[in-house]
Amino acid sequence: MKGEDRASTSRVAKALKVESARIATPEEMLEKSGYPCGGTPSFGYPARFLIDEKVMQMEVVYTGGGSEYSLVKISPADLVKANGGEVARVRK
Repeated sequence: MKGEDRASTSRVAKALKVESARIATPEEMLEKSGYPCGGTPSFGYPARFLIDEKVMQMEVVYTGGGSEYSLVKISPADLVKANGGEVARVRK
């Protein structure tokens, strides 16, 4: 997602073909990804990644770099390669 956008849990659920979706707690993020909330990268651990279609229009994006104090600068195309993400409209 772009920083100014917010995810729609109903659109996320539809993209994942599940009944419902919710925002993970910080504890769940750490447990599932191994990274703290606020620094969780968009690649590098087993997960199903969704990339909002607006992100693909950008030249570069920033994602968590593994801590609350670091970021990774990457092109959207390289991000898709890195995480095998699915492009879908998931923003509100």
